[in-house]
Amino acid sequence: MKRKRLTLLASVLAMTLLFVGCKKEKPQTSMYVFNESDFGKYSKEIVVTDAKGENSAVLLVGSNDKSYLDLWTEKNFELIPVKYGENTMDVLKAFYEGRKQTSEFDENIDETDTGKEIFTMFISKNLKEDVETVLLCEKVPENCEKGWKYGTHYSYGLDAGGTITCRVYGANFWWWGYYGLEWRPSVKHEWSTIVSEWKQVGRHDVFTHSKTGCYQMKATRKYNGSPESVTIEFRL
Repeated sequence: MKRKRLTLLASVLAMTLLFVGCKKEKPQTSMYVFNESDFGKYSKEIVVTDAKGENSAVLLVGSNDKSYLDLWTEKNFELIPVKYGENTMDVLKAFYEGRKQTSEFDENIDETDTGKEIFTMFISKNLKEDVETVLLCEKVPENCEKGWKYGTHYSYGLDAGGTITCRVYGANFWWWGYYGLEWRPSVKHEWSTIVSEWKQVGRHDVFTHSKTGCYQMKATRKYNGSPESVTIEFRL
C-alpha cells in the first residue's frame, strides 16, 4: 500500500499485546512521522523472528519500487541474537558457517548494477532476558534479478538526542561489501556524512562509528551475491 506517511505508535502498542514473556527493549525513541524522502514511496511492516522463534521484532521495510518491495516478506529476513558477553563477530561467523554463499565462489556472478534498494528499520524488539541485541540477516528473494543491490538501514530516532554507535561487519569469504554512513542531530536537520560511499568491507573487518548529540543514523550498503558481505548494527 502506498503511504506517504507512517506513524510508529500503533506498531509499538501492537507488539506489547502480541508478545508475552520477552524482555521489552525501551529506547527513548521518537514517534515522528516518516516522509517518502526517508523511506520510499511504498512500505510495509513485517514481524521477524530468529531461527528458534525466541526473539522477535517489527521491521519497517520500504522501497520506491513496489514490485521490488513485494518480493520481500518475513521469509527474507531473520534475526541473529547476540547474548550478553558474546563477541558479535564470533556470533556472525557461527551463524554463516557452512552456508553456501560463504563456502563457494561463483565465477559467473553478475556485475550488473540493478539500482534496486530497500529501506529497513526496527520499530520494536522483543528479546529474551539474556539477549543484548539482534542483527538483521537478509535473504535475497530467489526471483530477484542478479547484480548489485542496495539497502539502507536506519537506527531508532532518539527524542532528546544522545550517543548512537554504528558497527559494520564483513563476514563473506569471497565477496566484499561496501557502505556509507550518515547522521542528523534532529529530525529537522538534513543528513550529514560520516563515511562517504563507498567504503569497502572485507572479511573479518569491523568498523565502529559513534556520534554524540545524535538523533538518528542511517547506513547505506551495497553488495553482490550475499548480504552477509556487510552487516549493520546500531547501538544506543
